Amino acid sequence: MGIGKCLAFVLVLCSLPSAVIAEDKPGPTMADFMSAAKSKDGDRFVGLVVGAGRGLEAANTVLEMNGQPKLYCQPDIPITGDQYLRILEQRIERVPATAVEPSTLFAMFLAVALRDAFPCK
Repeated sequence: MGIGKCLAFVLVLCSLPSAVIAEDKPGPTMADFMSAAKSKDGDRFVGLVVGAGRGLEAANTVLEMNGQPKLYCQPDIPITGDQYLRILEQRIERVPATAVEPSTLFAMFLAVALRDAFPCK
């Protein structure tokens, strides 16, 4: 398995709930996550998004160093926490079904949102 597939697999595993729980009661959704991130006490959620974003940037660097296609092609400027949130928000606007997905998958949705925002040509 190539490094790209390994990184994608790790990303998916890290995004899953700790025990993929089959409950009758659904947990927080992406809409809940975004609302919490935008609240006056949302710094913790913004920190999670920034951490996931920096991890994806690192994965891109490893892929590039190994001559493999990157996950997304960000311009040579840093992305702030607010920008990461806006990128996620735009993904939810374009694909409304994302809003009801489990919030534990936020890192996966961020990866997809970054690919949409910064496609490689």
